[in-house]
Amino acid sequence: MKKEIWWFFEYGSYKFNKNNSYVAFLKKFLIITWKKYNFYLDWRNAIFDLIKNLWNKEKYLLPAYLCESILEPFDKLWYNYDFYSIFDKKYLLNSKWNIIFVINYFWEQFLTEEELNFLLKDNKIIVDISHDIFNSKLIKNSHKDLYIVASLRKLLPLYWWWLVISDFIEFKSNLSSNNENLIKAGLLKKKYLENKISDKKFLEIYNVEEEKRKNNISWQNISEIDFKLLNYIDIEGIILKRKRNFKYLYNKILTFKKELLFQKGDNNYSYLILKLNSEKERNNLKNFFIKNNIFTPVHWELPKKIKELNFKKEIELSKKLLTIPIDHRYWIEEMDYIFKVLKKFYNYE
Repeated sequence: MKKEIWWFFEYGSYKFNKNNSYVAFLKKFLIITWKKYNFYLDWRNAIFDLIKNLWNKEKYLLPAYLCESILEPFDKLWYNYDFYSIFDKKYLLNSKWNIIFVINYFWEQFLTEEELNFLLKDNKIIVDISHDIFNSKLIKNSHKDLYIVASLRKLLPLYWWWLVISDFIEFKSNLSSNNENLIKAGLLKKKYLENKISDKKFLEIYNVEEEKRKNNISWQNISEIDFKLLNYIDIEGIILKRKRNFKYLYNKILTFKKELLFQKGDNNYSYLILKLNSEKERNNLKNFFIKNNIFTPVHWELPKKIKELNFKKEIELSKKLLTIPIDHRYWIEEMDYIFKVLKKFYNYE
């Protein structure tokens, strides 16, 4: 197979085995006592449905460090929102009568349990646990004003999946959306990596589907085929493999150039994040990785609105971070290859 390391999953790279039911998955890995939840095709659909249920006269407070797509459902519904700095919890903790959106970034709990309970006295809270979905301990018990959202596709071999958890929303339950084009893109990518085809048509299909989602933000549930796949995923195996890859590459970089490491400690499985000295260095490294068939996303290019409001610390951070894929598709061999290319970039090899 081609030695190419991507953030975009391909179907067939993961061997699905009958494992357990999605209910067992929810109870075992999310550590929850919640009874109501729903799966959605993608982020926009999940948040669209959730905030329509929550709408009231309160204002939404969103973190000033987020992905552009988070704003799209709010803009489509013409909901009022403002931003808060993730470096200024004092402002957030003084908030009252708002709906606050919180992101747990790259394994770190943004709010302590005490802070969360304090804010729930006078606010509704939406917590995005996508980066620490199997680690989050703040969601053990439901609360009438607490809502949990998570992207399963960030950590599992699935396309577009989003989960919303709340005991106080009546979710629609039917399965509907057609996901055939995304499945086709994933299968084409697998053939490409196996050298059976030479073109990257899968990227074109993926980008077309992404544009369709942007232009059709409404309630969409997942397909029955996708839903059944969750019963066949070895969650424990995926976690162990990601942790192994993260720990191995983290410690290789630690001994080589530890100032590049953004996260503290090697007990992680989300992403490995590098923090460069400048935007120029970050972009040069990203391009160097691409030349060596390593495709690294950026978390995140901030929305124009945030840049206009001049959240200096968030803007500066966004310019310097680069995300390294360490997921279950890859082995130690790929981690060694990433490290080799990294050293080459800094002229150590």
